[in-house]
Amino acid sequence: QTYAETIDLLYHLYLRAAAEGQEAGGPPAAAYAEQAFALAQEAKARSLLDLLGEAEVDLRSRADPRYRAQEAALLEQIATLSAELDATDAADAEKADRLEVEIAEQENRLQALETELRVADPRYAELRYPAPSSLADVQSEVLRPNEALLEYALGDSASYVWLVTSESFVFAQLPPRAEIEERLRELLPLLRDYNLLGSDPTYFVPPARLLHRDLIESVGPLPAGIDRLLMAPDGILHYLPFEALLTRDVTRSSWAESGFTDLPYLIQDRDVVYIPSVSVLQRLRAASSGESRDTADKILLVGDPLRAAGMQESIVARAAGVDLTDALPHAAAELEALSEIVRDRRSRSGLPVPPCLTPRRNWKP
Repeated sequence: QTYAETIDLLYHLYLRAAAEGQEAGGPPAAAYAEQAFALAQEAKARSLLDLLGEAEVDLRSRADPRYRAQEAALLEQIATLSAELDATDAADAEKADRLEVEIAEQENRLQALETELRVADPRYAELRYPAPSSLADVQSEVLRPNEALLEYALGDSASYVWLVTSESFVFAQLPPRAEIEERLRELLPLLRDYNLLGSDPTYFVPPARLLHRDLIESVGPLPAGIDRLLMAPDGILHYLPFEALLTRDVTRSSWAESGFTDLPYLIQDRDVVYIPSVSVLQRLRAASSGESRDTADKILLVGDPLRAAGMQESIVARAAGVDLTDALPHAAAELEALSEIVRDRRSRSGLPVPPCLTPRRNWKP
């Protein structure tokens, strides 16, 4: 909630700074947008730590015992001082000031330990003290010229999206979380159960079109040359297949005969890729560059599923005229191609290559 409220504030400051044209010499509007972008990264990192805590995952189990002991002692001291400060009488200003100074000193020591830990055990430090990716790093080191990042943050009073390319940046406001969730609840059941629609897209078109307007068109037209969208969803947006959204208005007469076949799906215009956050993408791409490409010791390829007896095809498969009686078209060839790539890499690193697994050959219900 704190992150969401701060992003709200930064958006209003961003609008005001843009409207005033910086005549008063204040910070540029872009600075507020960049701060909000960084906060969205921190909010996701905080959420991940909370989820790991609820699952009782002890992140310290993999860290150096010496650092664990120092970290635990500093955190315990900060907690003790904070409890003492809360219990201090409001009239005892001298004691309160002393406790605040002591807490600040312990927090500075914890920050110094974090810096030292990033050098000694960077993988643990990234989880325990995540550092959000800056806008400058994303544009210069992460995004490729043909890619655009869409980073979402849902909030109670308003939601937000950041459109980032290697050369541009847009900060836009979206409807509140409740509105977006209501619209998704109209669409998601239709995507999950084709029996609700049959071959008639009458009920599918309005929510699929409206969500594209809200979630993508809100940032304005995409820059020229962008053919790949990197989606970093938030909340219920993780359940939305953005590929199925409709990029332009269509009339009933346009689908009267073709049904779902000729609708203007987003996937027809752009490749769509999903990422937990841009910070995760930055680390994945850093790990896949240079010699570190050969550090993975196992790759499992799974695909080419068989359709169970009596199972009906979806409306999408029927509309495309695809026969899924035996297997998924072209999946086996794709798995074989991937297997060849992996085999070549392992021959360089001296590691064994696991066999390509395709259910057509090794299928057990």
